[in-house]
Amino acid sequence: MIPWMSFEARQTAGAAGLGVLLTATGALGAGPDAVASELFRQGRALIKQAKWDEGCPKLEASMKRFPAASTQLNLALCAEEDGRVATAWAMARRARVLNRETVGERRRQKLDEVAEEIVARLEPRLPRLRVSVPGAGQAKAKGGGGELPLGVAVPLDPGPHDITVSAPGHERVVKSVILEEGETMDLEVELPIAPTDAAPETPPRRVPETVVARVPTPRPEPLDGHPPSSGGPPLWTWLTGGAGLALAGFSVGFAVDAVNVASDLEARCGDDLICDEDLSFDPASDNRRKNVSTGLAIGFGAGSAIALTVAIVGLAVGADEAPGVVGWAGPAGGGLGYQGAF
Repeated sequence: MIPWMSFEARQTAGAAGLGVLLTATGALGAGPDAVASELFRQGRALIKQAKWDEGCPKLEASMKRFPAASTQLNLALCAEEDGRVATAWAMARRARVLNRETVGERRRQKLDEVAEEIVARLEPRLPRLRVSVPGAGQAKAKGGGGELPLGVAVPLDPGPHDITVSAPGHERVVKSVILEEGETMDLEVELPIAPTDAAPETPPRRVPETVVARVPTPRPEPLDGHPPSSGGPPLWTWLTGGAGLALAGFSVGFAVDAVNVASDLEARCGDDLICDEDLSFDPASDNRRKNVSTGLAIGFGAGSAIALTVAIVGLAVGADEAPGVVGWAGPAGGGLGYQGAF
């Protein structure tokens, strides 16, 4: 079990320093961010009541908005309360750097004293890990959220850690360790030599490609001047008939729309379609819609009739070439026209 220092013990050990932190909110309030000042004040009030889970997030939010040495020192106390003594130690050291920007010589001196007191108190409790990798050049070790220098006892938080060690030409190894407060652990990792890659396969022998001359199959000459018949109706007759049916559907749809619009106009404006009584209603857009739908219904209907007629005639007598259907459309309507010869 990791020996943690209680909140009361920390207050006894650093009563003077904590007093400075409590009065540091005024200086923070003088900073450029009033929101950070209020978050700092609320966070400090909560951790004084030992409500760490509520107070520490407020202090973190304050620090993000306005980094200050006093906020950093309080966050160090939060990390210490959470058992992350190495993190708390690093935060207190970082606070001394931030303190260079603190306004007022006396305040800077007091905050430096608080930071030194926290660093000195946590120093004996720091777990340290020294990683060595014999026989592997250019080896690297990672753990605790970053790369670890080899052969140096570095402070890490107490608890479990996964240490990943790798080197060129060697297999990667992951070691799990559990660090205790105040201990220094030496971790020696031997990296197995990576298996030699198999010899590359012999590339397949390339065989010269054989070029085969393609002789087109001669198309039989038509006996009567027409293309050879497959014995059934030409494909274009079915396509034209289908297009005629589709155009008929469009014609019906636009006709229904024109009738509906005309009915609405008659219901709102009477038989004479004069809408002077209702000044809020402008029938111009509905009239345009009715006219366009009527024109499109007529145009698509005519195109449908042409296409169906062409298809029926084609089915009956055949054709030299597929006729063409030319479409047109405009503001007042649209339709299709026939182009071609039987």
